[in-house]
Amino acid sequence: MIDLTDEVRRSLTDLADRARPVLLGDAAIRRVRERRKRRRVSAVAACIAVLVMLVPAWWARNGARPEPPTSTPAEVTPSPPSLPTHVLTAFAGSGGAWQVLNPETGQYFRAPQGTTAVAVSADLRTAVVLTGTGRLGIAPTTGDAEPDWVDLPQATEYSSVSISYDGERIAVPLWAQPVAGRAVFRRYAVVDIDSLRLSVVQIQQTRETEATSLSWQGSRLLISMFAARLFTGQPDPGPAQLLYAAMDPDTGTLSDFTAVPARTGPVYPWRHQLVRDNSVVVQADINGRHAFAISRLVGDSLVRGPIQLKVPLAVSARAVGWDVVTDTIIVEIGGPPGTNLVAVQVRTGEQRQLLVPIPAEATYLVLGNGDALGPGAAYLRFSV
Repeated sequence: MIDLTDEVRRSLTDLADRARPVLLGDAAIRRVRERRKRRRVSAVAACIAVLVMLVPAWWARNGARPEPPTSTPAEVTPSPPSLPTHVLTAFAGSGGAWQVLNPETGQYFRAPQGTTAVAVSADLRTAVVLTGTGRLGIAPTTGDAEPDWVDLPQATEYSSVSISYDGERIAVPLWAQPVAGRAVFRRYAVVDIDSLRLSVVQIQQTRETEATSLSWQGSRLLISMFAARLFTGQPDPGPAQLLYAAMDPDTGTLSDFTAVPARTGPVYPWRHQLVRDNSVVVQADINGRHAFAISRLVGDSLVRGPIQLKVPLAVSARAVGWDVVTDTIIVEIGGPPGTNLVAVQVRTGEQRQLLVPIPAEATYLVLGNGDALGPGAAYLRFSV
């Protein structure tokens, strides 16, 4: 930077040589301003010159029509699907009193006296209870409201009720007289949760079969059926012992039959227990022990399993949960010293006990979607 003191001194010398009157401060300041102006002009000109040289090169590299890349971008490997989580949503406690989970607080509350908590919706916000006289109750899982009641045409067993995934409808089999000791039904009830409207539908059967269980599959029902002679000791009907069919819930019309062969005999699967997408979990009795399999209802049915459990039929066992990603069935095994959950991997046959905290007195466990828990209850979820 130029020092104004030096400029003043030079100006004084110049003025002394010329011997003419002038305003000394103004002359010095004027010369400084002129020099600064010339330097700014020079700097701007230099910048313009540099830009003139650089801009064409940059434009060539970054213009509106860039050249395609010479190398192929690296492929992105998709992340594996996350495992679903589960939670104990209801169970029978001491003295037969049923407990239902509040998904926001993580606390269990007692279901209305004399009822059985049979199902909880996928969002964990609605519970369905049954009385022994055939009354069906629909209540929020907050525990602070009385159920809305619907009178069924007849009593039904607790394990057969199914709620649609969207939480809008309930399907309930209406059981007929047992066939060779097996529970069967030929009609069912559909209840609309919002309006409480009940419809009774007759199954439009076209084969010599008996229906043994039903579950929602999207907007339609899936039922499992067996040849009636399978239960009565008549000749073996052949390899297609188990039939599945899609059913219109409003008309009972059947379609899309799928036969599931018995791979290990004698196998007498008596019901499917869980349904998801195009697969079902099947329970069978093999040589006096419980066994489970997964059936794919796509094209030729692929049966994974059956996997025979290490517990005899004298000890109760039933499928209560399922991981589609790993083909792992969660089985509730009852009896002393208490109720346990066992994970059965049907691809490998691996069986292991799940370390899930279960109340000592709990039986008839009802599992639900752990991903729907609120923050206050998230600690209760588990996966296999």
